[in-house]
Amino acid sequence: MRGRAPCGPAGTRSSATRPTAGRARPAGLTGELSGGCCGLAGDFGFAKGHFEVEGACAEDQLLPAVRSTPERAVVLADGFSCRTRLEQLAGRRAQPLAQVLAQGLEGSGE
Repeated sequence: MRGRAPCGPAGTRSSATRPTAGRARPAGLTGELSGGCCGLAGDFGFAKGHFEVEGACAEDQLLPAVRSTPERAVVLADGFSCRTRLEQLAGRRAQPLAQVLAQGLEGSGE
């Protein structure tokens, strides 16, 4: 699993309330949480003149982290913007945490 801590207003929460790999372990998820931002931020990346800034944001941390992840690893991203940009710029399909947890429950027979 490779996940990312949320950017934007949710990303400014204290470390006590941010999602962590430690909280994901009881659900059978292991791996790293990386920071960074996809740069899209709602419609920011679609606005005229923002493409270069948006791409630079994504290339700062997020895209290199995802590209270094094995192809079979699950990539977590709760935000629609983040999932969209990961697929467009890194060719990786990310899933929201709730979907991955649901799949884990289905696989466990519960």
